[in-house]
Amino acid sequence: MSSEKIASRYASALMELTKGDAAVQAKIDSQLTSILDLFADKEIKKVIASPIVNTELMSAVFKNVADQIGAPEILKQFFRVLVDARRTAIIPEIKQAFHKQFLESQGQVEATAITAVQLDAGELDQIKAKLEGMLNKKVLLTTQIDKSILGGFVIKIDNNLIDMSLRTKLDNMTKFAVS
Repeated sequence: MSSEKIASRYASALMELTKGDAAVQAKIDSQLTSILDLFADKEIKKVIASPIVNTELMSAVFKNVADQIGAPEILKQFFRVLVDARRTAIIPEIKQAFHKQFLESQGQVEATAITAVQLDAGELDQIKAKLEGMLNKKVLLTTQIDKSILGGFVIKIDNNLIDMSLRTKLDNMTKFAVS
């Protein structure tokens, strides 16, 4: 089973433990983001992901970290389960899956608009409104600039892509003309 599927199952279990309490879910989402700072350091990441590190030591490390960030008891217990199951290496994937499930429970979705130039607020609002109408969810829109698309835009939502870029249209025209 892939680490993404495993992480999704752990994230679902953590969501169930929160019993639908949005405030607790938001706090856990935020604190999981803080925990990801540990994974930024390559040496610490090696230790966290290592199967040879003693589980008592790993439990103590995660208990200390959880205490420092003021984690609720649910998250402390969750870390103990991850340590005992030797699944601490997939915490970044669990965080990503939990965040996605949390947003979904709030009727929200993240989307990224990739454009060749910076869009003004009105244009972004139009894109956001269209996406919200299509998805029936509140869209949390972020932007990226990529001059290689030449014009138009590309929208990324989870694993879906809406490509309305000039680059893709030119590539398609070229393929059609050549064949």
